Amino acid sequence: MEARPEDFDLTSGFRLIRRRIVFIVVLALLITAALLPAILGIKPVYHADARLIIRNSLASALDAQEAGRTDTLELSSEIERMLARSTSERMVRDLSLSDREEFNPALRQPGVVAQLREAVRNLIGSSAGAPSLSSDSERVIEEYERALSVNRDPISNVIQIGFTSQDPQLAAAVPNQLLRVYLDERGANERRRLEATQHWVENRIAEQQDRVEAARAAVQSYRESRGAMSLDGRTEQVSAAADLNAKLGDIAQSTKETLTTIAALQGAGREQALQEIVVPDSVAELQRQVGREQLDLDRLLKTFGNGADEVASQKQKVEATRLALDLEVSRFVQSERAKLASLNRESREVSEALRLAEDQLDRSAVAQADLAELVRTAATEQTALDKLEQRRRTLSDQAAMPETDVELLSPATVPLFPQGRGRLFYLIGAMLAAVSIATTVAFIREMLDQRVRSAQQLSRLPSLTPAGMLPIAPRQSAQRKRAGARLRYDGAFGEAIRSIIVSMKQSNDGVLPASLIVSSALGGEGKTFVARVLAAELVAAGQPVLLIDGDLVRGSLSAAFELEHAEGLSDYLSGDADAAAIIHHDASSGIDIIPRGRGRIRRGLYLADLSRLLKLAQSEARLVIIDSAPVLASTDTLYLAGQVERTLLVVQWARTRMRSVEFAADRLEGTSKGDVMVVMNRVNPKKHKLYGFKDAEMFAPSIQAYHNSV
Repeated sequence: MEARPEDFDLTSGFRLIRRRIVFIVVLALLITAALLPAILGIKPVYHADARLIIRNSLASALDAQEAGRTDTLELSSEIERMLARSTSERMVRDLSLSDREEFNPALRQPGVVAQLREAVRNLIGSSAGAPSLSSDSERVIEEYERALSVNRDPISNVIQIGFTSQDPQLAAAVPNQLLRVYLDERGANERRRLEATQHWVENRIAEQQDRVEAARAAVQSYRESRGAMSLDGRTEQVSAAADLNAKLGDIAQSTKETLTTIAALQGAGREQALQEIVVPDSVAELQRQVGREQLDLDRLLKTFGNGADEVASQKQKVEATRLALDLEVSRFVQSERAKLASLNRESREVSEALRLAEDQLDRSAVAQADLAELVRTAATEQTALDKLEQRRRTLSDQAAMPETDVELLSPATVPLFPQGRGRLFYLIGAMLAAVSIATTVAFIREMLDQRVRSAQQLSRLPSLTPAGMLPIAPRQSAQRKRAGARLRYDGAFGEAIRSIIVSMKQSNDGVLPASLIVSSALGGEGKTFVARVLAAELVAAGQPVLLIDGDLVRGSLSAAFELEHAEGLSDYLSGDADAAAIIHHDASSGIDIIPRGRGRIRRGLYLADLSRLLKLAQSEARLVIIDSAPVLASTDTLYLAGQVERTLLVVQWARTRMRSVEFAADRLEGTSKGDVMVVMNRVNPKKHKLYGFKDAEMFAPSIQAYHNSV
C-alpha cells in the first residue's frame, strides 16, 4: 500500500498489525521456539580478571638509547603472543581442559537439533563418521579461546586477561596460569631467536671474511699482472697522442692546399691562378716574359697593323714563350701530385701511430678504473665485515640482559557471584525480541507490498477512471447452474455489477457504449469472468449483447459456454465462415457469443474485418463486449482498444502489482478512446476494511446485512 504523508496516523499502525497479526504471532513463536533450547541450556558462568603492565626492561631501554634506536615494546604483539596457538595448546594441556565437558563437545550429550541432524544424515546415507582426536582437540582449543579475553587499555596500556567458565576456580586459575605460560614461552622464544641470530651472524662473518680476503687478493694480483702504473707514464701517453693528432691536422691542411693548387692550374682560369698562388721561379719568370712580349706585340699592332713582318715575328715569339710556360706549369703540377702522394702516405702512417697511441691510452685508463673498482670492492667488503662484528657484540650483550619487565597489578581471584542474568530474563528478552523482529518484518513486507487494493492507489494515474469493485463471487448451487442462472448474482455482488454498468453510463454521457473491450494487465485476473457477468446483467436488463472471445491464443470464454469446437472469430477472419455462422446463442443466459474458433490466423492483421463485425452488431442494436488478451501479453489488445468506444481494465485485488497497472495504462493511453475504466475484482471485504481506504465503507457490516436480508 502506498500511503500519502497525510494518511499516516496511529490507527494505520494498528490496522497493519491487525492485518498481519497471524504472521506476526507465527513468526514470533518460531523465533522464540528456535531460541528456547539455547535459553534452557544456559548455565551460570563466572568471570575473573588479572591486570598487568608489560614494558621494556631498564637495561634494554638504556641500550636502545645508547644505540640511537627508537623501537619500543609493541603491546599488540605481546597480546598476540598470549593468544598464540602454542600458548593455547599448553594451557589446554596444563589445566586438563579436554577432560571438562564445558570445553570438550565430545563429552556433552547431543541436543535435539544435533540428534535430528544426525538422523537426517543417517537417512540420506551421508554420516559424518566418528570424529578424530585432532578434531576434538581443535574444538577444545576453540572453546578455550572463545572463553578467553585479552584487552588493552588505550590510555594506561594496562593489559587485562579475563576468562569465563562455569567453574569459578578455573575462571581464576586460567589468567594466572596464562601469565606464567606467557613468560616462559616468551623467554624461550627470545633465547631461540637470539641463538639463531647469533648462529646466522657467525656464519655471515665467516663468509664475509672470505670475501674480504678474496677482494684483497684480487687487488694484489691485478697490480702484479699490470705492472707499475705511474701518473708520469700516463701523461707521456697523452702528450704523444696530442702531438700525433696535431701532425695529422697539419698533413690534412697541406693536402687540402695541394689539391687546391692542382685544381686551379688545371682549370680555365689558370692565368689568374698563377698570379694568386705561389709557383716556382721558372714559372714566374716565364709568366713575366709572356707579359712583356704581349705588351710589345700590342704596341707593334698599334703602330704597323697586323700585316707587318715585325708583328708576325713578335707573335711567333709570344707563342714560343707560352709553350715554354705551359711546359713548366705541367712540370709544376706533376711535382704537386708527387707531393700529394707523399702527404697521403705520411697521413696513413701518422693515423696508424695515433690509433696505436689511443689504444694504449684506453687500455691504461681501463686498467686504472679496474684497479680503483677492485680497491672500492675490498673497502666495501671490509665495512660489511666490521658491521657484522658489531652486530655480534650487540647480540652478546642482549643475551645477558632481560627483554621485558612484567608488573602484576592485580591477580585473578575466585569470583563469588555468577555473571549475567537468569533464564527467565533471557526468555522474556527473547520473546520481546521475537515480537519486535516479527513486527519489523511485517512492516517491511507491508512497505514492499506494491499490490493494488483500492482505487485510491490509482489516483496518481489520470488516464484511469475507477468503475467499481467486485467482491468475491458467492458460490452457486448446482441446481441454480442447471436452471440456467449460472451468471446471475444477487446481493452485494449483483449490486457491484450494476454499479459498474452505471459507471460506464456516466462516463459515456449517460448512455451505454456501443462497444466495450475487457482486458487485464496480466493473465488470471478474472477478465473473462467480468465480461461474462457484465454481459449477463445487461441481457437481464433488456440490452442485447454480443460477447466476443478476442483472445485468439489462450481465450477461455469459449470453454465457459462449451463452444470449444464451434466456428468462431478465427474462422470468420480467415474467410472460412460468415458472420451468421459464428454467432451462437446461449439459451440459459440469453447472450449471443462469438467463440474463439477452431483455426489460427496471423495476429494483428484483422482490424478491418473486426470493424465490419462491430458495425453489424451496432446496426442490430447489440452492445459488443470483447474479451481480449492481457495488455502486457499481446499487442492485439492495443489494436482492439482503438476500435471500441470504451476500455475496461480488470485488476485483481491484492494480486496485481501497481507497476503492472501503470505499464498497462501507459500502453493503453495512446490507443483507447477516452479514459480507461478500472474494475477491482475478487475483493475480500473482511481484509479490505483493515486497510483504512475510503471505499471500505462499501463493505460495511450494515451494508452486508442489508443485502443479505433481501
